[in-house]
Amino acid sequence: MPRRLPRILPAVLALAVTVSLGACSSTPAPTQTGAAPDDGLALVLITPTAVEPGTFLQYAVDGVSTAATKLDASLEILEPSASVSVQDNIDAAMNENPSVIIGLTDGVLTEFDYTAASNLAHQFLLIDSAALEPTGNLSAALFRDYEADYLAGVEAGVLATGKRSVAVVSPFASPLVQSQAVPFLTGAASQDDSLTIDITNVGTEESSTQDEADAAAASSSAAGAEIVQPIGFGPSTNLLAAAASDGFLTFGHHVDQCTVTPGQVIDSTINKVDVVAELALHDVLAGTTGLITSYGLAEGAVSLASLEGNQDCTAAGDPRVMAAVAKARDSIIAGDIVVGDPTYADPTLQPQP
Repeated sequence: MPRRLPRILPAVLALAVTVSLGACSSTPAPTQTGAAPDDGLALVLITPTAVEPGTFLQYAVDGVSTAATKLDASLEILEPSASVSVQDNIDAAMNENPSVIIGLTDGVLTEFDYTAASNLAHQFLLIDSAALEPTGNLSAALFRDYEADYLAGVEAGVLATGKRSVAVVSPFASPLVQSQAVPFLTGAASQDDSLTIDITNVGTEESSTQDEADAAAASSSAAGAEIVQPIGFGPSTNLLAAAASDGFLTFGHHVDQCTVTPGQVIDSTINKVDVVAELALHDVLAGTTGLITSYGLAEGAVSLASLEGNQDCTAAGDPRVMAAVAKARDSIIAGDIVVGDPTYADPTLQPQP
């Protein structure tokens, strides 16, 4: 799921992260508090909203469930409702004294940050979010999804047939949107440095609608863009339906969406929540806690659907594309290509309260 990066940014800036293929961590010393229940390893998962089928949240819940199975742990999933808040669910989880209480995305960040600081006898883990100054019992696992975005850019660069054949649609002009576009644009330029990629802003707010994004993409397509990439929107905004109706190519984001509109989706970036959850929980349960750790291509935590064998991605049917993207992936893992973290690389981005 595309993160709302201003919420993640404070943690990254506070850590003075330099992006490499290794993990990054916060300053608190590793600690271990709390104890596992007598009947074995028990986990509780807190979601920010009710889980809807087919969403990234459902994908993330399934990923944590897979990790729990691999760790031979029980897993209870608590979803908020009209009468039950995220905080209510966290409080209920603490009463059960599980081994770790897990939260998904920055939708639970405020509650986890506050509760962990006040309840040091419990272990907390955030996935796809991080606190600015975590206590020793609040760990965080982030995706280096910008590495996968770079690979998507490589594919666009190989497939580009003209100087302005690739376009980007974003919600509004801002340093944040520009920084989110950097990995994709850099990947495209690595294959064709003559590309001029126009970024069309559809409004002035980050809540710009799907219809506005679709209309902007259709306009870009009519102007000659064969590939249109949405950047900087919230998690539900994609151009898959518009791509089918207007005949341009696009990308899926963070889950495999190549089968949604076959023939129109070049590829999908993938955030493997099961991999990240298992790796992060292993550290927490081993007593290495209070750290903010990032996971990317080297750890098998992000990828592209085509690289995972999905033949429905249009990229999978083009040997040129697959050769270029496999080479770029291997170079990133080897450290020969270092994809800069856009949230840290742009000094104009300031933390939000």
